[in-house]
Amino acid sequence: MGVKDEERSPWIGAVLADWQLVADLAFSDLVLWVPNRNTFQAFAHARPAAAATLFYRDITGNAPRSDWAKQIGRAWE
Repeated sequence: MGVKDEERSPWIGAVLADWQLVADLAFSDLVLWVPNRNTFQAFAHARPAAAATLFYRDITGNAPRSDWAKQIGRAWE
């Protein structure tokens, strides 16, 4: 029995509420990857305000590169 999307929404909202602050304090990009059919999709992306970013544009809604997808899959497991 899985968790329904309606039950996930408050948790995702709580995580994303401080998303930008965490990105700034960690001096790094944060990407929330969610499973989508056979791959993953970037659900949210935050860039640090005072540091260089790995991504030159917002990747929200995009699938990861194939080499990243393997790492994301391992982390998801």
